[in-house]
Amino acid sequence: MAKSKAVTGARNIVSKKDIIKTVEQRYEKVKAEKARRIKEWKESLTELTNDASNQKKKYIEKIGELYDEIDNGKNVKENQKKIAELTSKIKVLDERKYTDRDLKRKQRQVMHSIMVDLEGKLCPFCGANFGSEEGVKSHLCEKNDGLSDKELKKMNTVAERSTDYAKNYKKEYGTNKFDVEVPLEQFDNKPVKVDIGEEIHHLISVDPYASTLRLSRIGNLIDFSINANPNLISAPAVDAVKFKKTHGIPYSKLPDIDKRNIAQAAIKKSKTQFHQGGHSFKPAKGTPSYEKKVVQDLAEIEHEVLEMSKDGCLGQTSEGRDKVKELVKTRLDELQERIKQDIEGFEPAKDGKAKVGRFLAQVDYDYHMGKED
Repeated sequence: MAKSKAVTGARNIVSKKDIIKTVEQRYEKVKAEKARRIKEWKESLTELTNDASNQKKKYIEKIGELYDEIDNGKNVKENQKKIAELTSKIKVLDERKYTDRDLKRKQRQVMHSIMVDLEGKLCPFCGANFGSEEGVKSHLCEKNDGLSDKELKKMNTVAERSTDYAKNYKKEYGTNKFDVEVPLEQFDNKPVKVDIGEEIHHLISVDPYASTLRLSRIGNLIDFSINANPNLISAPAVDAVKFKKTHGIPYSKLPDIDKRNIAQAAIKKSKTQFHQGGHSFKPAKGTPSYEKKVVQDLAEIEHEVLEMSKDGCLGQTSEGRDKVKELVKTRLDELQERIKQDIEGFEPAKDGKAKVGRFLAQVDYDYHMGKED
């Protein structure tokens, strides 16, 4: 049975600054490794996957049905449009060789293998390296009240974005919609009514939480769900489908100044940060991206966890694990609330100094800092 290296492993942790730097590096390493392995998989595909092949057959069958309807004079223009759309989808399948479901499955497999390769040999409670998953298992199970095999498997599950988190959120809280009237350059600066919908946003972002690996392993033991409603928030976003239907032009084709003015009008009315695109951008020098700030926040919690085991790994007893799990639950709850407070009740900074620590979009930072023109 492997001897515990918990004390040595924990005492090697010098400072919070070191931990934050280590976790940031781990996050970037995981992202890069995930991208590398997914790219390698895509490049290895020479034929359609089974799922892609089946999907292509369904598209071809549907096209045949639509041609039959056209031959009978039924919905000719509408069916021709559908055929063009399906033909385009077939072309994409032929080029990519995989479906979105295939990609999702592969991403799950890759993240699990990365968990095993990069993290499985390390104890999430004390940070000590035991050389393998079996070494960690021996370490955490060597006492009578050690982790069970079921708990170990649960601990090493990788968090991922669910497909129905937004639907579940809206089911409980309803749908948040409103409109703003904004002069748009695209329409000769005439006031235009724009429908604002919503994006359901993860407070603690999925990728930073999943890709920092260590803290999420303890999160699994407290049944923390990255997709549960307490970790979600409704943020305003343009209803692009309705915009095109109402105004005859895709929202994406609007001049940047129009998009900016719409976003700022939505922020003013809702007092909530606007959701637009990803969250890896750096809004200004000295201001980290939303995702990097989340990584830093998670790193601070990880530092606290390691400090708790500096005199011996708390992961080896049920009493010790309960103390760690209680801390992690409290800190994750607090983090969610801090992020929520940054996003809601959103106002310009009166003295030109940022009052919040993170921004969903560049337009949010600019609005907060008084850059409205």
